[in-house]
Amino acid sequence: MDTVCRVDGTEVQLGFIDSYRFMSSSLDKLSSYLEDEKKTIVRAHCNTDKEFNLLTRKGVSLTIILIPGKDLLRHVYHQKQISIVNYMINQDYQHALDVWKTFNIKTLGEYSDLYLKNDVLLLADIFENFRRTCLLTYELDPLHFYTAPGLAFDAMLKTTGVQLELLTDIEKLMFIERGIRGGVSQCSNRYAKANNKYMKDEYDSNQESTYLMYFDINNLYGAAMSEYLPYGEFEFLEANEIENLDIMNIPDNAEVGYIFDCDLEYPTYLHQLHSDLPLAPQHMIPPIPSRSILKKLLLTLYPKNNYVKFKNVFKAWLRLKKINRVLRFKQSPWLKKYIDLNTTLRQQAKNDFDKIFYKLMINSVYGKLMENVRKYRDVPYICWVCVLDISKTFLYEFHYDYILPKFQDKAKLLYTDTDSLIYQLNVPDIYEHIKGRFYNDGINYGIVILGITLCHWLSDLILSIYPHCRTGPKEDSHRFDTSDYEPNNPYGIEQKNKKVPGLMKDENNGQIMLEFVGLRAKMYAYKVHNDKIVKRSKGSTLARVKKISFDDYKRTLFDHEINLNI
Repeated sequence: MDTVCRVDGTEVQLGFIDSYRFMSSSLDKLSSYLEDEKKTIVRAHCNTDKEFNLLTRKGVSLTIILIPGKDLLRHVYHQKQISIVNYMINQDYQHALDVWKTFNIKTLGEYSDLYLKNDVLLLADIFENFRRTCLLTYELDPLHFYTAPGLAFDAMLKTTGVQLELLTDIEKLMFIERGIRGGVSQCSNRYAKANNKYMKDEYDSNQESTYLMYFDINNLYGAAMSEYLPYGEFEFLEANEIENLDIMNIPDNAEVGYIFDCDLEYPTYLHQLHSDLPLAPQHMIPPIPSRSILKKLLLTLYPKNNYVKFKNVFKAWLRLKKINRVLRFKQSPWLKKYIDLNTTLRQQAKNDFDKIFYKLMINSVYGKLMENVRKYRDVPYICWVCVLDISKTFLYEFHYDYILPKFQDKAKLLYTDTDSLIYQLNVPDIYEHIKGRFYNDGINYGIVILGITLCHWLSDLILSIYPHCRTGPKEDSHRFDTSDYEPNNPYGIEQKNKKVPGLMKDENNGQIMLEFVGLRAKMYAYKVHNDKIVKRSKGSTLARVKKISFDDYKRTLFDHEINLNI
């Protein structure tokens, strides 16, 4: 919101912007990211180091408490937060009491004034640091923008110098809209339990060695945006041009790209191999009795008719029956320079504030690409469709080009989300594979690619007869970001590939996952060896999820019991 006023005869224009549109985290979190030495505005309003140390974090709201009436603290918080009151009594209450004494507070009014002043000073320091980082990196001032996506998009245009052509033909826009498919989430197998040597007393050596691994892709959309993307000269091909088009021989990094409307057939011999993670998701009504008639994004083995797909993600898996229509355009990796700049700066960042900032500047560009073209006509809408398609290939390639050829029937996919995969892997030591100390059987790889899983006893027999098929030690650590593993981890894994986009990361950073229960998409739970329990239940409040136990998930799955008292 802008307003104009006069000061000493001079016309002044005041702009009011919302800092939350740039940094959508709580003030408490943001202040914890910023180093104390950068809180210069707070420092300027403090007389002693003790005062400064108390004001470097967000104050404690005491709207109806009488200090030192400790027992009344519970009334400050909503019932849904009652589970953390005991912790807050020991932390926040003591902090509030220290502030009360140090600043010689006499009344709640004085405390309220200091609380509000502290908020303003902290936010000023945080936003000034945000401005300083933007000016140093992009030579742009956030105060001339309304939101982070707007700032990030202009920073990208300034950094890359790209000239983007916008789609104005409604027929082409409607064609592109049919290719919009967001992230995929599904539970392929609902239960698994680990059993391996790192579980110590819980390990049963008489049972098969089993690991549960939660892999997450680094900066998925940043990696996808680094690939070849459209930028101009959009036109539909004529029928004779389509007939002469050889899709599979067009390189992904060609100067000309294509989006196809085609009919695809899922070969029967691939059904078993692809049952956990089918290719080419579709929007369709679930083919099971349900009260809902809404379309959902489903992974199926059905034929795909009039399927709109970016050329760069075609693989020789599905059978191409017919090409109905083709949109041609010029393409290049025009976003890569901007993504690489922010990735490098994020890797070099020495504090959490800068790490979050550079991640935000990448994700915000993606947010700008996905703006509704019917409301905002100044964004390259077609790039969103391509980024969504490319992003899915990172999951597919990891699963079909790495996991299945390597582990074959020893691998079972439990759960997948937009940028993550949870596996059950029946191997002696999965960390040896991440580290790279293993043998790769080339003959197995070739047969699995054909869609046939070769059993291990047969592959061992063939390799004993034809040892030249064994390719020898193979280094696979280049696939993983292991930078968050402990320096002296028990697996001997080196810290490397920090924040490299597109690489897989062990979400648990070497902590052993013990048990997994999945009920449906966005609703699962798992245990980790250090007594940590992670629970997800989309649509449920945080307070309700806190009340749900791991056993509640198991009872729902195995006994079909639902606890209605939660």
